[in-house]
Amino acid sequence: SSTPIMDKKPGFDEQTWTISCRAGDVLLTIDSYSYWGFGLLTRCYANTITMEGPLGERARVVFDLVASLSHKPWEFSRRGKFNSKISNITENQECWQAHIERAREDLGELIEATLLEKGDCEDIEIARNALADDNAPAVLRALSRIEADSIDVEVEDVSPDGMVLQIDEDAVPFVDLSSEEE
Repeated sequence: SSTPIMDKKPGFDEQTWTISCRAGDVLLTIDSYSYWGFGLLTRCYANTITMEGPLGERARVVFDLVASLSHKPWEFSRRGKFNSKISNITENQECWQAHIERAREDLGELIEATLLEKGDCEDIEIARNALADDNAPAVLRALSRIEADSIDVEVEDVSPDGMVLQIDEDAVPFVDLSSEEE
């Protein structure tokens, strides 16, 4: 993941800016600008998010973003102005929802693959509930616990008292680094 770069810095109108960064194979650019208002009385701003990269990774970014916001990013305060100046609201909403659905499907497939490989357990149900709550990090934590629990440890490889290193004192050379001229 790269450090975000301010491609266009805010000027007098501090809501007009562009920032970009890269996370893995996904390039993310955010443009912020006014879509309704008059000079100093500008009221409505749009943040256009552009992502380039593999669909699965873009879908996961959208899924996490929407889950963290307090409102749906495809809803606007001045729908008519947005529709006429920026984009078609219906197409915009469908694009967001298609990415969210793709991320849900990918996480659901991950849960089912883990179920088939490791068997049913309490953490599978926790992962399903987390997915129902649109909480991808909780899904991944539950699946990680299943993976960690399935790692076999050979009993003879484990010492009940911990590891103790035995040193033969005769095998360690003694070197006196002090001088007699003190």
